[in-house]
Amino acid sequence: MSSWIVLSLLSAVFGAIVNLATKQVSNNAKLNEYSVAWLRTITTLPILWIVLFAKGMPVVDSRFWLLLFIMIPLEIAGTLCYFKAIKISPLSLITPVTSLNILFIAIGAYFILGEKLTIVHGAALLLFVLGIYVLNFDFGVSKNIFYPFSKLTKEKGVLLILLFCLIVGIIVPFQKMAILYSSSQFFAAVYFSIAAIPFTFLFLTKGKTKLKDMAMSGKAILVMGIFNGLFLFTGTKAVSTGKVTFVAAIISLNILLTIILSGTFLKEKGILKHFIAGLIMVAGATIIALNP
Repeated sequence: MSSWIVLSLLSAVFGAIVNLATKQVSNNAKLNEYSVAWLRTITTLPILWIVLFAKGMPVVDSRFWLLLFIMIPLEIAGTLCYFKAIKISPLSLITPVTSLNILFIAIGAYFILGEKLTIVHGAALLLFVLGIYVLNFDFGVSKNIFYPFSKLTKEKGVLLILLFCLIVGIIVPFQKMAILYSSSQFFAAVYFSIAAIPFTFLFLTKGKTKLKDMAMSGKAILVMGIFNGLFLFTGTKAVSTGKVTFVAAIISLNILLTIILSGTFLKEKGILKHFIAGLIMVAGATIIALNP
């Protein structure tokens, strides 16, 4: 099995744990999206810098900094959309919708990196779309097969996630380029350290959070930061050696794991239907893994 597949699978596991911890932190009414975004970024940085110093500093191409300048504003906008979405909508509903970022990444990778897909790969990506369809179809409310699409346009949290997916589709191909101009470890440490600066400003001006409010979610915040660091390390390392579309598809298996965890620990409803949708997405990821 290729190393990028193993790294992508590890990233999927770490990503599911991050999603659950982030939801738990977001459930703290005293913490808004600015506070949660800042906390996750700050608690992630130690892991990323430890990994960088352990691996050593690479030679950095000047084009790396230009790409960084383009990506940081997009990163901030996408992160805020994500955190706002998970605060106002059930995690088991909005998390599977994030698999749409695979379609946006495939489009972005085609135009930015020149990555092409075969018919088999296209079929695998369509399975992800089918999974999302199953996820949103509410048989108890409507028999209209187009009902899920109307639900997507009316649920504010899902709309924010769709915007997040669009931004990710642009950022990830640029990230691949930035990694090639440096290293996966250097990119992750420097990129998210710089992103922490505007997040800190937003936290100080709009966070409106006291230390005791953060302490209430201390354990979840710690888990969120540590596993997000591991998620980013394994994910960026996978991107450095594999095609970004394929890596994103495998990592999206965290959707299925998140659904299981959210049903087990957060007691969210509709888990069976969401689990079936997740299995369809797993089928798509398996096809890609077997046909890299």
